[in-house]
Order: sequence, then C-alpha cells, then structure tokens
Amino acid sequence: MGRTISSFRIELAIEKAERKPFCSASDKSDRKKFDETMFGIPRFYISV
Repeated sequence: MGRTISSFRIELAIEKAERKPFCSASDKSDRKKFDETMFGIPRFYISV
C-alpha cells in the first residue's frame, strides 16, 4: 500500500534508454523502423 506508479512517459523513456545499445548497433533505416514500431504506437496512446 502506498506505492506510486511512475508516469508512462517516464517508463517509455526508461525503456528507450535500455534499448539504446541495441539500436546503436543497427542500421539507421532499421533504427527508424524500430523506433516507430516500438515507441510510436505507445506514445500515441499516452495521455498528454
């Protein structure tokens, strides 16, 4: 009881930071597709 759930925007930023080594090892075109797929859709549903 009393635990607070962190913001989804913060969690998305943490997840993106954790995947940075994976993305930096891939091609630029693959990075763009990966970002659009993995982070674009959740970002769309996060309330402003």
